[in-house]
Amino acid sequence: MPKVIARRIAALLFLALTVLLAGCGTRQSVYSWPGLSVDDSTVYVAIGDKVYALKAETGAQQWAFPPGEDKEKKNSLFYATPAVGGDLVFLGSWDNNLYAVDKATGNQKWSFSTQGPIVSSPAVSEGIIYIGSGDNQVYALETESGVKQWEFATGGWVWATPMVVGDSVYVGSMDHKIYCLDAESGQKNWEFEAGGAVAGGVTVDGDVLYFGAFESKVYALEATTGQKRWEFQAGNWIWGQPLLAEDTLYVGSLNHKIYALDATSGEKRWEFAVDGAVRASPVLADSVLYIGSESGQLYALDAATGQQQWVFSAEKGILTPPAIAYDRIYVVSLDSQVQALEPSSGSSLWTFSPQEQK
Repeated sequence: MPKVIARRIAALLFLALTVLLAGCGTRQSVYSWPGLSVDDSTVYVAIGDKVYALKAETGAQQWAFPPGEDKEKKNSLFYATPAVGGDLVFLGSWDNNLYAVDKATGNQKWSFSTQGPIVSSPAVSEGIIYIGSGDNQVYALETESGVKQWEFATGGWVWATPMVVGDSVYVGSMDHKIYCLDAESGQKNWEFEAGGAVAGGVTVDGDVLYFGAFESKVYALEATTGQKRWEFQAGNWIWGQPLLAEDTLYVGSLNHKIYALDATSGEKRWEFAVDGAVRASPVLADSVLYIGSESGQLYALDAATGQQQWVFSAEKGILTPPAIAYDRIYVVSLDSQVQALEPSSGSSLWTFSPQEQK
């Protein structure tokens, strides 16, 4: 795809996301792409203009950020998946800020301002938080204070979550590139240019890095040099982060399919068609693969064969990877419903709705 066309498509994507989040000018109709994570016994979920901490066992709300009707944060919309580091939860917002809040109380400890919306989910490692922004930058901040250690300029918006492995930070950008940066200094070690934007995170295993791009390809690179090992042509854009389990790489595509690839060669082992585009990354537990679709289905597949075990239907699309903990599957859909499911059957154990808390 010519770069000028790809950039126009990326611009249209950004505009569409802006319209989606703007909600036609009313707070009641504002929706963001929700984010979900689990740490200790708490589920953290970013929905619209709030982030909620829920008890993993019951779904009971522990706190919400910002609290009440915080007028100073009236333009906050939380799109990124919350990340936990120590006693803090880190929240990227559409208002250009990264917030650090106490994970027990939800009280704000500090904030850091960028020059663009934060869609990227934070990565925390060794007392440093790495975050991308719509201002094209990747930032490294001290977790306890929010003091900036360095920033690195890419050529496009950074929606992907950085991946920290040893002394390297790997991150994709909408400028079609994957960057390998020195974790301490932010200096570039290498870059690799794909044929389309990179919106999802990378997966690193040993000396191999895997990622997908909007040119409908999955890549495997040498993690130390960026040299290409193989590529796989899918049927449409790859949005989510690939999942590696032993020698198999699982990746979803906007052509309504999930692919299982040989991680060494890139050869396809099986594919499974779902009802809707697959934007979220798959997750794996006990040899079962879980995949959400834009049409609102969560599928449980046998990871070895791709055979369907069960399907759960939400009212709206599932664009966020489910989280698995405490023998439960946690999933959030675009109607802001958070569900805890039983892994063997997909039956609902509890439901949380922000509207019911008002």
